Amino acid sequence: MSRGRLIGEGRTAEVYEWEDGRVLKLYRKGIQRNIIENEFVTSKEIIKANIPVPEVFELIEYENRLGIVSERVYGHTMIKSILLKPWRLVHEAKRLAKMHRRIQKKIDANLPSQKKRLRKQIESTELLTEDMKEKICEHLENLPDDSVLCHGDFHPDNILISKDKETVIDWMDATIGNPVADVARTLIIFKYAFLPEDKSWLERKVVDFVRRKFCFEYIEHYIDICGISINRIMEWELPVAAARLNENISECEKAILIDYINKRIK
Repeated sequence: MSRGRLIGEGRTAEVYEWEDGRVLKLYRKGIQRNIIENEFVTSKEIIKANIPVPEVFELIEYENRLGIVSERVYGHTMIKSILLKPWRLVHEAKRLAKMHRRIQKKIDANLPSQKKRLRKQIESTELLTEDMKEKICEHLENLPDDSVLCHGDFHPDNILISKDKETVIDWMDATIGNPVADVARTLIIFKYAFLPEDKSWLERKVVDFVRRKFCFEYIEHYIDICGISINRIMEWELPVAAARLNENISECEKAILIDYINKRIK
């Protein structure tokens, strides 16, 4: 079987058309096998919990790369939906909040501990001093734990929208832990993700305004749904931001996060 045309790609994988109306998520070289296997098993377990994810069929090796064959979901990402209909920005932000709350369930799945993963990521970064890491990890341990399914990378580009449903994709970073930490992760992405320098000053201002407005509406609606305070979410921002330094993000974004971390610690 040969793959069809490329229909999507991200930091970790490319998505190609496959046979029988399916798609092949083909992981980039360097992504560890256990991480890919974990996403495959996780997706199967999450489906049982009635969470809207694409059905997965098999884990295969193709052209010396690992891939997952899954159901093809016809539609577009929430990001594209906003670009096509910007007047629906508030509607989509509220939809994101509802979707986030919907997937936060207690499920019987063998997933990594959220706190253990955060601690490992914080301790692995070379961008913080040992003293800073120790303070952040101590703060992390004092935060309340939980046993809820957390996506680990929940943002509009991981929501596919079709006429009759929304589907959540990319469960590679799923853990069991506190849902508030998962929301803090989404906020960190909204607030500090770096905009490419090839954008004009005006483009950057417009994108930044839209992102801030979307973030505000998302978090306001999530707080309204769950009845929690913004302070509870902000408590998790420090360890989540520190953990993100260990990811494949731009040097500019790392610099922004380090500045934020320094101010929080002081």
